[in-house]
Formats: sequence, structure tokens, C-alpha cells
Amino acid sequence: MDESTTRLLANLDAIDKIVRELPTVGKRSELKVKTDELLRLTEMARRELHLLHVATENRKRTIAPGNHSNARTGKRN
Repeated sequence: MDESTTRLLANLDAIDKIVRELPTVGKRSELKVKTDELLRLTEMARRELHLLHVATENRKRTIAPGNHSNARTGKRN
């Protein structure tokens, strides 16, 4: 598992933990803190997901040796 995936899963676990704690929050100030933390973690997860998407797209575009065409002739190698 790469580093981005690990960070994404950690952020999702942290979000899940906070969401499960929300019903026990008794003060408005505590709710504000939890909400701010959820927003921060969600943004971090969004960024990690974007990095994973970019990495996946880059892997798809990588040309394997012997599996590409000659640009000038159009013939496959």
C-alpha cells in the first residue's frame, strides 16, 4: 500500500471516529471543534484521493516496452 493510500485510510478512520462521537457532544463549542476537525480531515482526504487518481492515470499512460507503435510509421514494435 502506498503512502497516499495509507494517509487516505487514516483520514477516513479519523472522520469515522469523530462522526461516531457527535451524538455525545454536549456543548456548542465542542460541536464547533468537531466540525472544524471534520472539515480539515475531509479536505485532506480529498487531496489524497486526487493524488491517487493522478497516480493511477499516470500508470495507465505509461507505455510498456515492446507494446507501443512507431510514431512515424504507425507499425507496432
